[in-house]
Amino acid sequence: MSANGTDWTTVHETTAGDGGFDGIDLNASARYVRLDLTQRGTAYGYSLWEFGVYR
Repeated sequence: MSANGTDWTTVHETTAGDGGFDGIDLNASARYVRLDLTQRGTAYGYSLWEFGVYR
């Protein structure tokens, strides 16, 4: 997350995804959110069905 789009802070990190729905509750405030995918879910590439940020 970032308040200015330049200085980034990691608020959640995991390598334990199971391919199902994962909800992550955070108590944080930011103007920008970045998703950094580091491991492919399939042999064809990254697999992300939906990504949402709700206030």
